[in-house]
Amino acid sequence: MKAKQLEELDARIRVLSIALQEVCRALPRSQAAEVAESVRCGVAALAIEACPGRVDEATARELAPLLTALA
Repeated sequence: MKAKQLEELDARIRVLSIALQEVCRALPRSQAAEVAESVRCGVAALAIEACPGRVDEATARELAPLLTALA
């Protein structure tokens, strides 16, 4: 991917992350906990080959606000 494409993808991911945070804040606590657990399990289930170290770290950073909103 070219740098411009990566920047556009990064912007889209950030916007989706913000939208998901707001949706999660509106959920009842019990549902928020279920969503958080599902997200954690989904990320943990990613194949190591599909999620190398740098990408894994970036994903964790991006998910942190979402998981915080669910807490």
